[in-house]
Parts: sequence; C-alpha cells; structure tokens
Amino acid sequence: MAAGKLQLPIALDAMGGDNAPACVLRGAEMALIRHPGIRFLLFGNRYILEPLLASVPLLNRGNDRTYGIRHCRGRQTLGRRAARARVEHVAGD
Repeated sequence: MAAGKLQLPIALDAMGGDNAPACVLRGAEMALIRHPGIRFLLFGNRYILEPLLASVPLLNRGNDRTYGIRHCRGRQTLGRRAARARVEHVAGD
C-alpha cells in the first residue's frame, strides 16, 4: 500500500449465508491470497467464530492477525425486517 493512504478493513457478515461461517472464512482466505495486505472486520458470534478462525492459517499471522471480531448476539431471520432488527439490537445493548 502506498504511504499515507488509509487502509480500512473489509466488513464481513460472518454468520450470513447457508454455509456460514465456514464459507465466509474460506472466502476471506482466498481474498488474502490475492491481496495479502487486506484486513477484515468480522460481524458474528465470537464463540462460534474463534474456534473456526484458529484453523485458518492465513488469517492468523502470529501477533499480526488480519481480522477483528465484532460480537453480535442476535440473529436475523427472513421474517424480520432489517430496520426493526437494528432498533431491537440497539435497545438491547
């Protein structure tokens, strides 16, 4: 990355999708192969993600991890509108 440029992490909904979070972590690993300097901010259940992340070597580079986790307790279902889910999440924190 060129000097002086701000590098923002890529936000990933780690729990979204039929085969998540495993497929999301594999996708992040593939992105790191093509773009080694990127970082991720993973949104999802920390207690599910942490054991899985331990098995993805490219995401764990010693003390220089390529990700952060934003723990999310709730779950979005098809019957819930996103705006209402956000209101409930903010009120519950």
